[in-house]
Amino acid sequence: MLHQYLFVVCPNASGSTLWTKLIGTSPNASLFPAVRHEGQNVKGAAHLMPIPQGPETGLWTAYEERFTNEANYDWSAIKALWQNNWDMNKAVLVEKSPPNVLRAHLLAGYFQPSKFLFSIRNPYPVCESLHRKNINRPTWEACATHWVKCARWQMRHLSRRENSIYITYEELCGNTEKVAQRLIEFIPELGSLDTSRQFSIHSHNKPISNLNAASIEHLSREDIKAINNVLKHYPEELRYHGYDLLS
Repeated sequence: MLHQYLFVVCPNASGSTLWTKLIGTSPNASLFPAVRHEGQNVKGAAHLMPIPQGPETGLWTAYEERFTNEANYDWSAIKALWQNNWDMNKAVLVEKSPPNVLRAHLLAGYFQPSKFLFSIRNPYPVCESLHRKNINRPTWEACATHWVKCARWQMRHLSRRENSIYITYEELCGNTEKVAQRLIEFIPELGSLDTSRQFSIHSHNKPISNLNAASIEHLSREDIKAINNVLKHYPEELRYHGYDLLS
């Protein structure tokens, strides 16, 4: 069987798990039997590739060199490990570790044929989630800087990556049926996707829905001001991805 590799390139706190759950409704897609279906969480992967740990957790773009340096990866062993954990009877083999944002160009060189789903989310709910869930309580500025770096990497990939599709979190939630059809057209091997399914995300079963407003409600004026102190310097990144500064 000729397999199609599909890499979900989506920052953390931006819907990557939701994407993988939706793709996993295809009868022809294989997800990893690992935490959040991430290749970096497959047993043994930590010895073969950089994994966010300690202060890197959540804000791994602050350590770009470690994740972008090809010398830090044993690609032949990674590929063998992943193939031992995918269901090789399925046509589409899916990987979605968030640090793929920093290494999509490396993945393309070792997995063929490969396709890439690029996605991103409004920076404010991303910052709220990163700040709330990280036990180290990173500053709002650090969270916003992480979003900016991810946004810039996505722009870089999209400018030169063939065999790719770009769909934001907001598009996924706002027009799920249309997005599912786009995915099937992009990867016909998927066959079908079940958009009516309720998915377990962070211990809650719910249909696909946009949680941006609920997250933004948790931000105070001072929180938004601190985030804006970073974002205001990156109008090109905001404009490219279709987002505006909050007042």
